[in-house]
Amino acid sequence: MLAAWPVALTLALHALGPTPAEGLAPLATAGGDYVISGGAHEGTRTADGTSTVTLSATNLSAEEIALVLTLDDGSCSTATGEPSVPGHTSGDVTFEMNCAAGGAPREGSVAAHAVGNVEQTLTPAAIPVAVTFAPGSPSDWSPLRWYLWLAAPLAVVGVVPPYLFWLNRPRGNPHPSPAHPAKDASKIEPWWSPKHLSLSLPGITADWDFKENWASSVSLAAALFTTVFAGGDALESIVGKEATSTVGVVAVAAALTAGIVGSGPLWLTICKRRFDDQGGIARHNTIGGVLVASLVVLVGTFGLLFSAAAAIDLAPAWLAAWAAALVLLVYTWKSVPQTLALGRFGSPPDGHGQAVSASL
Repeated sequence: MLAAWPVALTLALHALGPTPAEGLAPLATAGGDYVISGGAHEGTRTADGTSTVTLSATNLSAEEIALVLTLDDGSCSTATGEPSVPGHTSGDVTFEMNCAAGGAPREGSVAAHAVGNVEQTLTPAAIPVAVTFAPGSPSDWSPLRWYLWLAAPLAVVGVVPPYLFWLNRPRGNPHPSPAHPAKDASKIEPWWSPKHLSLSLPGITADWDFKENWASSVSLAAALFTTVFAGGDALESIVGKEATSTVGVVAVAAALTAGIVGSGPLWLTICKRRFDDQGGIARHNTIGGVLVASLVVLVGTFGLLFSAAAAIDLAPAWLAAWAAALVLLVYTWKSVPQTLALGRFGSPPDGHGQAVSASL
């Protein structure tokens, strides 16, 4: 019922005959099977030439019709697709094509045919239109600054405090039951010494994969966030016409994060040390390697969360980004001491390291 009222209004205007009241767009034609709203039609054009324009159409016939836009300007390609309008309804139809740059109006026409029957003649044969393509909004790359402004500081907050806690209690909290004798709970001092970063972690062997265990768990939150908030259809319904530029920023942030997170395991090898009692081979990961790799992964993950939120720039996106970031901080505070403890004290007496649990 609601969709039919524009048709009734159009018929009433045709019956009255006089010029439409001020504020109503003039009709491009009178009578016939369909009507295209008159006036200047303004579309948008992106830097790569992709141009779109939306027209308001009214189908006065009982059958569903398909519309075809043809621009006389040779600088535009043929419009792709034939949007349809059901019988006795009206609505917006969008055409997409590729056009050369230029702000002058481009003359053309809209024709119609019955859906599924191209040969059926509809009147009028064509309705003249004029379309102007304005340059689309350029992508705003400023959201990427959140990698430095917020992601890096948050990564430090996620890694440094649990590391200092581990130095103070490398074997964890004492067991409350008297039946369990206390382990050597001596601190690793001085806590500020950079020499601790070179300590080996023999409990973390080749069986432990940083990327598959720690990094994949951390980056999962960012992947879920971008899937929910930055998916093409979902994002278009949220931010409307700015979806194209926003998707571009989020896509670049996702690619940047993929590269940063992917480089995390490299830091484990970079920070390894060779010892003569191990045949001059760097066998074990070090505390510094685990911490640096964790920092890198967190910077990439936090950067994607907050860059995407800044690009979308809506309260729900910011709330979701902060919620995910807080969960990741808690996860990091728990996993970093556990990883260091398993790596430092997880080797059995025979010296063969055991693999760290994949649940880290």
